[in-house]
Amino acid sequence: MATPGTLTLEAGGRIVAAGDWTLTSAAALEKRVDDVKRRASGANVDASGVSRLDTAGAELLLALAGDAKDDITGLDAGRRALVDAVAKAMESAIPKPVQRPSGIVALLARTGRAVEGIWHDAVALTGFVGLMLETLVRVLPNPRRWRVTSLFFHIEQTGLDAVPIVALLSFLVGAGSVVSTASDLYKFGNALIDGKFGAGAKANYVRNGFVRNSGNTNGHRAYFEIKDDKSYGFVILSNMACGSFDFIQTGLSEILQGKEPTAKTLIVPKFSSDANKDLTEFTGHYKETGGSETDLRIKDGYLFASDIKLYPVRPDCFFDFKYFGEACFTRDAARKVSGIRWKGLTFELNWNRL
Repeated sequence: MATPGTLTLEAGGRIVAAGDWTLTSAAALEKRVDDVKRRASGANVDASGVSRLDTAGAELLLALAGDAKDDITGLDAGRRALVDAVAKAMESAIPKPVQRPSGIVALLARTGRAVEGIWHDAVALTGFVGLMLETLVRVLPNPRRWRVTSLFFHIEQTGLDAVPIVALLSFLVGAGSVVSTASDLYKFGNALIDGKFGAGAKANYVRNGFVRNSGNTNGHRAYFEIKDDKSYGFVILSNMACGSFDFIQTGLSEILQGKEPTAKTLIVPKFSSDANKDLTEFTGHYKETGGSETDLRIKDGYLFASDIKLYPVRPDCFFDFKYFGEACFTRDAARKVSGIRWKGLTFELNWNRL
């Protein structure tokens, strides 16, 4: 049975940690850790009463001990190894200070680089101007060599036709990145349940008694699930963008809901390059019943749905390794492709061809 994590500052400055120091208790423990650190900085931490410990709890223990892992006592071998691993990861994540030259040296270095850059640009510009003048001298005396149509075509291409994309890149397209931890995502899910982002966001995300969300990028996947009464919750951050992630996700959800975990079967697809010879009949724009849209295209001889590569397994059916799912195309009465039934371990989606 889960026991909320506790942190006690006893008389004489002794710090005692007990209960579950896991992601579920991290938000409440973080405030208590900050309070104790202000009152008893650098004291030893007795963690013998900790019943459960994960990476989030280990990070809080290290913060409490001032990153001095040896000041954390009472841990068994397994938990000591976990704390050591988290401490090592935290050390490697801290950027090493860069030794900067003195102000005068840095100023001279920047000035030298700027002068060198100006010189190279001046040489390149001079060469370009010389090439233009040489071409004009050879072409102007001979009107037959003038390419008026080509001249105005390139003016249109590089000038008028470039205006929309320049405007789009200048005003409409933003760029950036977000780095989140498991604690960040867990706080975000709790904030949605508490309605801190408004009633509309809560109604959109908290459904059927849960708040769930997921995402993936560049070979990494993330997922969080929290019960609306906060009886349980978990976050998964992984560098596996494949079906194994779904096995972990569904198994963990079943265990925390008190269900008997279902047997997970790893699909081993059998590819058939001859199953779908004409891939062009599957290309086009598709819209999912929930509103999402995607384009199917051919690249390097394979069918792609966005960045998902589809491997042919049998007529009208393809397999994807990203979600370990099978996408089967449906056809209308005229035998033309009309949609997709895409089924994976944790989802089943229907797409209509537009």
